[in-house]
Amino acid sequence: MKRIIQIVFLSAFTFLFYSCKKYNSNQTTQGGTMVNSSFYYHRVISYLEPGSSKELLFPSNSDTNIVAVLNQNHLLLSFYTKPFSDDIIFEITGPNINSEIVGSYEVKTKNLSEGTVTANYLFNFYNLQGEQHSFDVVSSLFEGSGKLIISKYDKQQNTVSGSFLLNLDNVPDPTVDVTAQDYRVTRNCTVTLDGHFENILLH
Repeated sequence: MKRIIQIVFLSAFTFLFYSCKKYNSNQTTQGGTMVNSSFYYHRVISYLEPGSSKELLFPSNSDTNIVAVLNQNHLLLSFYTKPFSDDIIFEITGPNINSEIVGSYEVKTKNLSEGTVTANYLFNFYNLQGEQHSFDVVSSLFEGSGKLIISKYDKQQNTVSGSFLLNLDNVPDPTVDVTAQDYRVTRNCTVTLDGHFENILLH
């Protein structure tokens, strides 16, 4: 239920280390044929101090839960990576969706209010006391830029392919445990995320 609520209400956005994630899975389309789906994910968090950043490489056996929903006035793409629990969500609604879906869509940020894509990022973690917490940020609340590109929409197989890129500035460090007793000052950081996906089955 918690996962459904997060998707429906679109939690939010932020980023951290660096990561690479490849997702490969055979899926059965509505026509009964098999397609190979893939997902690549990369992220980096950089601090204001020159040369200061955190990086992390996802294990090759990490799991990714992908939810892709399309109807007449709504496109939702959600990439939930495990075990590090990054949840990246993109949503386009109403007249902002091209008739053929394929196209380049600007992400709405604080300085790009005309953007047509709502981008959100949710980072789940366990604090030093073993309690689960979530850190989330909405792209429209921070300065930056981004694009969601839908490069292919296969109507017969009901699959979608594309890529995304997002840069957000002055984001509070999502890797800091604000509940820890030794918590002092949260540094701001610049977050960059990019990825591409192929043959993701739509629902």
